[in-house]
Amino acid sequence: MHHIHAYENSIVNVMNHAPYSNIQFSIYGFYAVVYYPFVKLLGDDTFAIALTISFFVFVTYVMFFYAAKRMVKNRLLFGILVLAIGGTAVTFFSRGQYYQVQPQRFLFPALTMAFLIWQAGGNRNPNQKRIAAAEWILGSAGVLFNLESGLFSLVTISAFHVFERRNRREQLWEAGKRLVYGAGCFLLAYGMVNLYNWMVGGAGIGLKRFIFPFLSAEYDVSTLRTPLPDVFAGFFVHIVVFSYTAIRAMAYLWNTKNADEEKRRQRQIQLTVAISGLCALTYYMNRTAAQCIMISHIPFVLLLGHDAETFWNARKEDLAGIVRQPERLFRLSSSFIAYLLVAWFAIEGVLSVGWSFHNRATTVWNTDSLHESLEIFQQEIPRDTLAFGTGMPELYYYLGWDPQIAIGDWSDMNHYGVEEVDRKVSEAESFVMMDGIGYPVPEDFFVVKQVATENFSCTYYMRK
Repeated sequence: MHHIHAYENSIVNVMNHAPYSNIQFSIYGFYAVVYYPFVKLLGDDTFAIALTISFFVFVTYVMFFYAAKRMVKNRLLFGILVLAIGGTAVTFFSRGQYYQVQPQRFLFPALTMAFLIWQAGGNRNPNQKRIAAAEWILGSAGVLFNLESGLFSLVTISAFHVFERRNRREQLWEAGKRLVYGAGCFLLAYGMVNLYNWMVGGAGIGLKRFIFPFLSAEYDVSTLRTPLPDVFAGFFVHIVVFSYTAIRAMAYLWNTKNADEEKRRQRQIQLTVAISGLCALTYYMNRTAAQCIMISHIPFVLLLGHDAETFWNARKEDLAGIVRQPERLFRLSSSFIAYLLVAWFAIEGVLSVGWSFHNRATTVWNTDSLHESLEIFQQEIPRDTLAFGTGMPELYYYLGWDPQIAIGDWSDMNHYGVEEVDRKVSEAESFVMMDGIGYPVPEDFFVVKQVATENFSCTYYMRK
């Protein structure tokens, strides 16, 4: 409930046409504006939100699988790579979904990666204006959806095009163009948020609120800090692989004398995935929770799969000839290790699928108890009573009720809306709130009843 409310609260507020403000916003960005047309089209209810999230996750993995297909030519190795990507995701999220990573910080990096790999593969649209327009849409929508992952996409796109150029002057000129491109996408995203606010009758928001929590001392980051694992943890391997791949690719592409088209395309693909992975890893470094490592894990697996093909293709070569070439031997040894890791991830994923699906089927997919809880709530609480607390906006949205208030999520942002809650409570004759949220009930209210269900517990208060 805590994490789902932290993510879906903003979507529910936007579905109810609440403008963004200093009390109604999300630490995860303005993604609700992107969700709006999808949720409205699919039914404008909590099920529509779930369908939209599922659709975004589906698109994300289609993009990852497309990238894998372009990076690995052997069909069997591609199948192993697909199992490694999909199986690892099932394992990581087996105990419950964490929308803050998937799809929130997966979607636009995956779209960007696939689009750039498509370009690097030689499938260039003769109309370069369309490609440029697509990159502007991708960049601005990415920043709107989530600021940091949107910036990851901008950096990846910019690096791709700078190292695509064949001489120093063109590379420097492209770098300047990409600075303008990044600033333009940022301003477009900022403009879209204010356009939404204008359309629903709200006021504009400032840049400081748009980039929150960046360059802000308002948010209590101490609640997010977790101990950084030692250098033997998985993230350190990610850093080594991404850094080595990016430096190796940039060194080759920077040398304008390297004219082999196929090698240049391969290096561009490697650079795209490595830069995307390095950027994504900064989020994990900011909060080293286990599920957050997934944001860089899939680019890591893609690079392992790409490297593993070197070993795969060399299986029938003369072993004695390889041993006599130390550099070649080292390259094949690293490729063999990459192959073993990809195979390990694939096997682990396949073996955990049964347990994972059983766990989900008996917990988060079991909606019968939730429906029973909602029926009890609907019978006990008067319609459209002032309501707040963790999960309350989602509950009301499911029932089609009006909670009479729209503020940031109670999980992370409750202190921004406390004054608005106080004002609403002072004007109300009754209200209902989730138990355990720490809100001090005014003395002129008494407890009418407590509604305790299998899924949540709340209390209904009335003025004396």
